[in-house]
Amino acid sequence: MDRVHLLNVGVGDCTIIEHQSSRVSIIDICSGNSESERLGMNLRTAISIPQTVSAPPIGSYQGGMRSPISNLSGNYAMKARQTNPVDYLTDKLKKDSIFRFILTHPDMDHMDGLDRLISEVKMSVFWDSGVRRTKPTFNRGGYKEADWDCYERLRDDLVEGVQVLQPRAESFFRYANRNADDSTGGDGLHILSPSDGLINKAIQSENMNDGSYVLLFKSAGGNMIFAGDAHDNTWEHIIENYANEVSNCKFLLAPHHGRNSGASFEYLDVLKPELTLFGNAKSDHLAYQQWNQRNLKFHTQNQCGNVVVDTSSGDLALYIENEEYARASQFSTYQDSVSQYYYLDRI
Repeated sequence: MDRVHLLNVGVGDCTIIEHQSSRVSIIDICSGNSESERLGMNLRTAISIPQTVSAPPIGSYQGGMRSPISNLSGNYAMKARQTNPVDYLTDKLKKDSIFRFILTHPDMDHMDGLDRLISEVKMSVFWDSGVRRTKPTFNRGGYKEADWDCYERLRDDLVEGVQVLQPRAESFFRYANRNADDSTGGDGLHILSPSDGLINKAIQSENMNDGSYVLLFKSAGGNMIFAGDAHDNTWEHIIENYANEVSNCKFLLAPHHGRNSGASFEYLDVLKPELTLFGNAKSDHLAYQQWNQRNLKFHTQNQCGNVVVDTSSGDLALYIENEEYARASQFSTYQDSVSQYYYLDRI
């Protein structure tokens, strides 16, 4: 099975995928420099997870245990309970190595903690989109220059033992979307963006978002799209070239963490995601209206905290950190025996 961890990392992104192959992918990182308690104890004290809960087997949820299409409102304050991804990886998932790290684009809220990650966890492959920007200043904003310097070392192939790749849209290669014998499969990671043309536009316009990776993950439970900070030119490219592959997808990690960002949302009329997860931002910046007017379901990480998506039953079962929101969303709440999170939804 595949298991996808969408971490509550503040105003940023971090997704960890445990693939059927046993390889591990990380897409972006944020809050990797946070000074939170070590993760195992922090979760139990923060959300009062019972020490012993008998969870029904995966695949046993029926009928009324699905959550309704209506989108719940309210401030569940999980933004204040951020997770450090390095602690999560090493303490909760017990991983001391990953196969690939995918940086969607070089914004600091997508690489916050990168230096610590490669210091504590072995990395085999680094994906670089190829988009470039001037080194930011670090006199404010809370980010660390060491993370940028680490990114440059990785990008420039100066980290021993790490292979650097620059795959583009329509790249087909071993272990991403091909098996060792070059048959279709691998870890199910397909690149929708950027193309060479989008990279050139990003460089000319100095708008990195045009060069952001957008990934289609063909999981065992259905198609999941991780959108980075994709903007209008990116979505035009995707709809023009991959409309059949992205239409009616199961899951979307909202671009720009769900912020409005002055973007067109016409791509939603093609994707029609069964479920979208918004990251953290101020409520008045989030594009709720665009989803509501299309009758599309979403949850936010301020409501859920960390989210784990399990694909073992052939669909997507969602478990979340925040028991309060899980109970507000449905009639019954179960705890998953693996993630120790609360059942929320199945799509």
